[in-house]
Amino acid sequence: MMAFNLKEDREEGHFDESGNFVWAKEEQPMQEDAWLENVSAQEMEGAERARILRQEARTDDEETWTERRATSVFMEVLEEGETVLKALKRLGKKKKGSKGPEQTADMKREFDELTEATDFLMRQGKADVYHTPKEQLVPQAPPPPPVLWEYKSQDGLIQGPFPSSNFVEWQAQVPAVQMRRYEATDVVAKESSAAKDLEDDFDDDDEEKEEDGDGRWVSSDTIDFRRYNR
Repeated sequence: MMAFNLKEDREEGHFDESGNFVWAKEEQPMQEDAWLENVSAQEMEGAERARILRQEARTDDEETWTERRATSVFMEVLEEGETVLKALKRLGKKKKGSKGPEQTADMKREFDELTEATDFLMRQGKADVYHTPKEQLVPQAPPPPPVLWEYKSQDGLIQGPFPSSNFVEWQAQVPAVQMRRYEATDVVAKESSAAKDLEDDFDDDDEEKEEDGDGRWVSSDTIDFRRYNR
């Protein structure tokens, strides 16, 4: 004869008002059916619509993020040498009693953008992004192209182009010749702004600036090649 175990019976079911034992597995579908009867079709439709909208929002957000956009966020938000983790700590809400400025609306926006950009890169497989400093997350600008020069030899032939470094010592050793900036479209026409600033710093004399700027020939002894050789 099997012993009566009240605890085990309660786990597997219960006795109803008539004294009949009702198995829990038998009652569960009935309870679910009763719940569904109390939910209107309109409520179910609204819940399904909300679920679809949430899914579409997540999909749209994932599609709008690109590595270029994430890099732009890192460039704007991160400070020099700062990792994502340190930036989130700097921008996040401060605990009571902790030092540091309270989170402003701009800090909240930067915190959210940085979080989303980091999550995007994490989904791309870059697991160490939280501990990577800004300099490794943001591509560094390439150095400006070297300034090139052409000169006329004694027989009138045009020689070059040559970089400024070739003329630093040469200038003191040979007589002056006619020279001009080499303005090839694939080399100089699209110089970076840094290179243009350097040119402005060099061309202190307005007349010389005009001659060098449009590629006119000038005497080599009027050019300080050391200022271009950086």
